[in-house]
Amino acid sequence: MRASPNSSRTWQRLYAVNVGGCFHCSQAVLGPMLHAHAGCIVNISSIWGSHGASCEAAYSSTKHAIIGLTRSLSAELSLSGIRVNCVAPGVIDTDMVQVLGKETLEQLAREIPLGRLGRPEEIARMVLAVAENPYITGQVITVDGGFLN
Repeated sequence: MRASPNSSRTWQRLYAVNVGGCFHCSQAVLGPMLHAHAGCIVNISSIWGSHGASCEAAYSSTKHAIIGLTRSLSAELSLSGIRVNCVAPGVIDTDMVQVLGKETLEQLAREIPLGRLGRPEEIARMVLAVAENPYITGQVITVDGGFLN
């Protein structure tokens, strides 16, 4: 039996994976970064973390929590030379969105000003750009083809 998108079990799993994953990864690298007085953490959220999504309360709230974690860690760690940012992808052509079906994905693509879903490599390029820029911290960079405009 498959759990509903907002069941208690799904809620707990999404928080463990999405928020817990960011927390534990950050915790794992902070020691060496604090010692070096340098470092960069780039978390991945979603456009639904800042705008919410209908029927996606559990997913959206985890992505919102990642944005909060990012901003809090940035405020806490900036004086130690550690930058913390977040990339918030829109609808990206991955296995995760394929479950929506071809018709829904085509409709979503029509709603995106650039007329298509994003590609994983476009998100990867933004993560790299954020990681390489020494004057960005505490930011949420949206990469969504203009979807939320």
